[in-house]
Amino acid sequence: TKAGFERLRPTNHPQLSVLIRILKQPSGFSFFSGHASSSFSLTTLMVLYLRTTFRWRFLFFIWPLFFGLSRIYVGVHYPIDVLAGALIGSLAGLLFYRGYVDIILPYIQSSRRE
Repeated sequence: TKAGFERLRPTNHPQLSVLIRILKQPSGFSFFSGHASSSFSLTTLMVLYLRTTFRWRFLFFIWPLFFGLSRIYVGVHYPIDVLAGALIGSLAGLLFYRGYVDIILPYIQSSRRE
């Protein structure tokens, strides 16, 4: 998607680069945040797996939230990049969980009965 949208990162944008504190100067484009999508997908998957065993499982979302905010702070992503990455990552985590429940889990249960 980054090559398809070709949106400059905040650190590479000529008008924004003078307004932000640049800690890292990455090359490439911005949309959407891969860090946010991967961290939200893993956290969503973990929360869904632990939904019946761990009461405070939603606290795990603090990690990807701060991880995504750090991407904005260092100037490598816009807030919408992180939000889109979070939504896409959460959807991916949900889809992988549904695949596990619908495909893998029935196979494991049927092989145990035999």
